[in-house]
Amino acid sequence: MTNKQSTRYTSFIDILGFQNSVLNIEDEPESYEKITTVLTNISIIDELRKIVRSKESDPNAVKQFEATQDLRVQAFSDCILISTNDNDLGLVAVTAMSALTYRILFSHGFYARGAITKDLLTHNERIVFGKALVRAYALEQKVAIYPRIVLSQEIYNDLSNKKPAIPKKIDFDGQPFLDVFDSSSIKFINTWNERQPDSHFHINLKNGREQLIRNLQASKDIAIQQKLTWLKNYLNNNASGLEIEKI
Repeated sequence: MTNKQSTRYTSFIDILGFQNSVLNIEDEPESYEKITTVLTNISIIDELRKIVRSKESDPNAVKQFEATQDLRVQAFSDCILISTNDNDLGLVAVTAMSALTYRILFSHGFYARGAITKDLLTHNERIVFGKALVRAYALEQKVAIYPRIVLSQEIYNDLSNKKPAIPKKIDFDGQPFLDVFDSSSIKFINTWNERQPDSHFHINLKNGREQLIRNLQASKDIAIQQKLTWLKNYLNNNASGLEIEKI
């Protein structure tokens, strides 16, 4: 069998707390609507992305653009996998889609933890496997810890050489991560919401903020409190640029 693996940018994202929400549906009926809404958003995220494009976009140019980046998105249970070709457009696409997924989840009171790598991967409509996924999963499980999307060293290096710059930060523990709440994101969020006909697919940071406050107050688990406190601090540091109040 011919080896079909190629080097791809790969983002693995885990939805934190998803399993508990599923298990508690009988006791918390409102959880069912929240879960179905967010999973629907994630499952058609690629189609939603196309709606945001300008109506004046050249169809031929769009087709060539998509072929160059080769964006592939796959959602299964509480995990999302995003991969693209190993080129400049692919790097923009994998980081943009990862940030978009994070913001959509946050808007509905769910939190993403993940990692982005660059390595060999097979990713088609039937199967996905490869070193890139294994490494991304390991980083998400062992390094990310908090609700953040961490970057492998090669991703950080590629982003450091990218013009225009893609927002990233170095955290308190020295770990680079995707800066999904950078002040420049508000322009994208506003454009996204303006061009989405269904408000269920809007990114609502104010609602996410309120959900985070409730989750902080409700949580009795120290480990969960630590993760939510990290997110609260991260959000507060970016609050003015996001046009929301600090918690």
